[in-house]
Amino acid sequence: MTRDTLSTLIRLAQTRAETAARQLGRLLHQEREVEERLKLLTAYQAQYQARLLASVRSGLPRAALQNYQAFLETLDRAITQCREQLAAARIRRQSGQVQWQGEQRTLQSFQRLEERRRHAERVRNARVEQRQWDEHGARGTAAPWGKPTE
Repeated sequence: MTRDTLSTLIRLAQTRAETAARQLGRLLHQEREVEERLKLLTAYQAQYQARLLASVRSGLPRAALQNYQAFLETLDRAITQCREQLAAARIRRQSGQVQWQGEQRTLQSFQRLEERRRHAERVRNARVEQRQWDEHGARGTAAPWGKPTE
């Protein structure tokens, strides 16, 4: 694999990893928003149930009780729907995380290949340089000051 090809692959892998990271960030944000919405709904439900209990103790008319119960049923449905949304958001986030991890592994693989290529090039260059020094030294011993030995 040539240096240019590997550099291109690394740049593409970096772009894909960055895109996957941004997508994962968006998915995490969406998951947190749904979690917060669920917390608010359940807290509101608890408060509303406490108010209902207090109202029942103080003598609540039947029509008002029915209104409370109808609203609590609506709130229960909203909480159920929010839990379903949260489950779906977690699945999407997990999928995005797997995608990001895969892109990271690909990028790291290309980077390791590049490092190996650089290392092999350094080794080759060192060998060439050593050979040149050896040849230079051999010529110097065989013919000091440019004169052939007898």
